[in-house]
Amino acid sequence: MKPTSLCLIQMGCNGLELVRAFPPVLAKDEMDKIIFQSIPFGANDGDFATRTISKRVICGYVFSIHKNGNERSNIATLTAVFDSLDFQPKFIKKVFSLIIQELKDNKLLSINIVKEILPKIYDGLIERTFIIKVSSDVTLEFDIPQNEETTKKPFQDFSEDVW
Repeated sequence: MKPTSLCLIQMGCNGLELVRAFPPVLAKDEMDKIIFQSIPFGANDGDFATRTISKRVICGYVFSIHKNGNERSNIATLTAVFDSLDFQPKFIKKVFSLIIQELKDNKLLSINIVKEILPKIYDGLIERTFIIKVSSDVTLEFDIPQNEETTKKPFQDFSEDVW
């Protein structure tokens, strides 16, 4: 269940923009397609979407970044890119939502922090163990046991999330 890449995408001044991709292995034309389709129209904080783009499958968790003062909140997505349907979307949603919620609870959710911890999230998805030092006071640490994943076939799980 190794993702090809993780992407952090936000709504910028000129539309959707890539903040960071880790590892940066995708071609520019592929990345442009992923960016364009990463946040579904009308998406809200906490939404999770899975879709196919060419030969890849992406799944993204939408979250909002609240700004101080009179600035408008921003919307962003943490998106995993896979080469096949051989992954569990519910597992990805669980991990992404847990990380974003913990950052919110500790008042540490920002584009810069998510950008900084992207490699640790990527490593955690591969190793199924997450140890992410966010600040001197906050470390996100959890394991996802193998039996946490459903016993469904990946395509069945994917189709249930899509439909």
